[in-house]
Amino acid sequence: MTVSDRIYLYNQWFDRLPQQQQFLAAFWSALGGLGVMLMLTWFARIPFTLMLILVLLVVMGPRVMFKFDLIDHAPGLPARDVGGETHIAVTAPAWVYRLNHWFDAQPDHMRILAVAAATVGTFVANLILYALIGFPVGLLVVLAVLVLGWARVVYVQRWLVPEGNSDLSLHAGRPALAEAAGPRIETATPAEMSR
Repeated sequence: MTVSDRIYLYNQWFDRLPQQQQFLAAFWSALGGLGVMLMLTWFARIPFTLMLILVLLVVMGPRVMFKFDLIDHAPGLPARDVGGETHIAVTAPAWVYRLNHWFDAQPDHMRILAVAAATVGTFVANLILYALIGFPVGLLVVLAVLVLGWARVVYVQRWLVPEGNSDLSLHAGRPALAEAAGPRIETATPAEMSR
């Protein structure tokens, strides 16, 4: 099997994944790749821009070629197609539920302040660790974004199973979660508005 056949089959496999799994694969790959590139920049002094260009060429180049049907592959390989719709349901530690419920219960201005406080607090903690043990600046921030971003994404996308359910599986339908309370809309007649 040639390299182009392998690239074709890998892209075919990716396209057959449910959309949510495609998102997760891209999300984790991007964050993992960013972490590796930052490490190489900090410790090996490889220019970040050079690595970014190489990664885009190596990863995105074949993907773009696949999408535009520019990959020469063996005629016996399956034709391009897209997988069916599937939704993900995952369990998470209790703190993920608690943190998201707490965050959703806050008014909008408190949410902004909470995100700002968490960001500044993580950065300050990272600077303290850097001063004490030489912990790389920015690494703790990247890890915090990775963990908290995952916790928020799985909640907002409604991939979390109801709290207390230990089943970790793929489901055809979305997990049943309580709907968030929407904004309350009140109407008034023209006479009431003129008062």
